[in-house]
Amino acid sequence: WKVYSFLRDRTRAVRVDLHVQQPWSTNTMVYTVVHEVCLRFEILSMYLLTTHPAYLEKYDEKMAHKACSQVMEPLLNAYVEAHLNEKAGKPAYISPAEPYIRRYAILLLFVGGEGHRVFEHLATFPKPLLDHPAIRWARDIVTAHLAGEWVRFLHLYARADILSATILSTTIDYVRLQHMWYMVRSMVPQRREKIPLDDMCRRLAFADAKHAEEFFAFHGIEVIEFSGIDLAGGRKNFSGKVVQLPVRTRERGVDKWDVMYSSELQENFNERLGCRQPSKSEFPRHIEVGLCQKFDALGLDRVDIVFGAADDTVAVEERPRTTRRKIAAAASRRPSATPERAAGSMPKVTPDAEGTQVLQQKEQRLRAMLLRQKKSQQSKVGKRRRQQKPADDDDGLEEEEDECKDAVRQSDPHATVDQASTAAPVPALVARPSGSLFGDLVPPRSSRSSPAAFPLFGGEAPPPPSAHFAAPASQSGGPALFVFGAAAEGPPAPAATGGLFATPPPPPL
Repeated sequence: WKVYSFLRDRTRAVRVDLHVQQPWSTNTMVYTVVHEVCLRFEILSMYLLTTHPAYLEKYDEKMAHKACSQVMEPLLNAYVEAHLNEKAGKPAYISPAEPYIRRYAILLLFVGGEGHRVFEHLATFPKPLLDHPAIRWARDIVTAHLAGEWVRFLHLYARADILSATILSTTIDYVRLQHMWYMVRSMVPQRREKIPLDDMCRRLAFADAKHAEEFFAFHGIEVIEFSGIDLAGGRKNFSGKVVQLPVRTRERGVDKWDVMYSSELQENFNERLGCRQPSKSEFPRHIEVGLCQKFDALGLDRVDIVFGAADDTVAVEERPRTTRRKIAAAASRRPSATPERAAGSMPKVTPDAEGTQVLQQKEQRLRAMLLRQKKSQQSKVGKRRRQQKPADDDDGLEEEEDECKDAVRQSDPHATVDQASTAAPVPALVARPSGSLFGDLVPPRSSRSSPAAFPLFGGEAPPPPSAHFAAPASQSGGPALFVFGAAAEGPPAPAATGGLFATPPPPPL
């Protein structure tokens, strides 16, 4: 602790001396390198001061972040001015360590509670820096945390370099707690899931099983000795320690958990995991064993780390990216039809062609889905039409009767139609040759104005219907037979007292 205090005072004095010499010193290599060394020293001190219990009592996390921000702000301004001078053709020092220093700056902004400023800061980056693997890694891990993708965050954290992992170590317990909170709610109800301890250590990025047991006990999760079949992992003849999750039941819409062996663990679970989603981790400050293992695995001195020897040690995950340009390039390089391909032999799949095949499969599935939806819609429309067809036929008959009545009125303006004769059905028809009331005598409405519409009357308008129609009725009250030009055989009936067919029968021809 005394060594850290002494070195921090000396480095701060050097930085103040350089600030006094601005603006001359801002674009110099000494100014940039000194601030980079000071920032790495502050981050490394954050790790070294958490490796001993006596140091943890004096270590103040907020003071450490404040010291880093005092170094980071003038350094980032120097990077911006260097790029501007380079564009203007002026001499400028472009540091090769800039992507890694900016990665530390992104992580420090994030853990300092200013996650919303991370993307504002990324918007000021030059385009080549955004494509750098170190910047992509920092952007991915911050995005995973903000989006609640805890599994991906832990996966990226396990592959981080020593300095980046040191910055993120202040949030790792909170991420583990969130992951456990979701895990206990996603298991099968009324069943005690048993997961091997080594598997849980891998999932939650624990480097030490003892540390993991302390974490589980603090949050009310049982760690027991078990032998038999591991139900969660499917291992046969398993023997060792397992993490036993509590039984989840639901009563009146409320989840309840039952820890099996200990009332103390039950209280811890109800307080920290059985309640609503936690906003912070209450796990005591501890020595992160994973950081110690990363530091020992480097095999570097502290001086080497401070001067940037450990910057490029992060295991960057290179995920395949399929862009339109790559797909077009793969299509242009695609070989033409050959005898081997015609015979049915499949060509070797290149990475670009693989991406093209994936897109083609997605397009085929989408087309099949749209075709199924179209067929289903057509079947529903056809069924609806079949159900509505009788009503449509009735409407057609009513329209034909209305047309017949209009034709009668136009041919004989003096004729009237009784309400009784129109309201009651007309049973006097024996046949309807063309589907209308008067057969072929009444032409369609659209052709009544032309002389050719009345071929039976020589092209002239037909005479009044009273001159050619009779309405005889049988003595028994049965239906009458209408004929053209003569009355039906049988005794004549007395004439009606009104209506369209109330005229006396015409003389015989």
